[in-house]
Amino acid sequence: MRNHLENDWALWVGVDGSYTNRTVLNNLPDKTVLIGRIRSDAKLYYLPDSCVNGPGRKRVYGAMAPTPEAIRQDESIPWQTVLAQASGKTHAFKVKVVRYLKWRGSGENRPCSF
Repeated sequence: MRNHLENDWALWVGVDGSYTNRTVLNNLPDKTVLIGRIRSDAKLYYLPDSCVNGPGRKRVYGAMAPTPEAIRQDESIPWQTVLAQASGKTHAFKVKVVRYLKWRGSGENRPCSF
């Protein structure tokens, strides 16, 4: 699909949870966003502190973040309504967005939003 779109268009793809894995996520073409389900108890991490310099490799993951289930139950994170087109109809979904988290299943170089 990506090859059939104009170069400046973004392609957003919604997939079944079985496609939300390292193999698929690490091979996404440029300007492609994948929306998929992960486990409610998945371990998420904040981005590492950029000011931490020391011997050894650069840190890839920061402190542990709340799980998707904890985010869902957190009343301080507001629900947002988004609209999506499917089967010729517009559907409204309620979502919570937490940006710039990392999930080991997405690979080291791909920050995620949940």
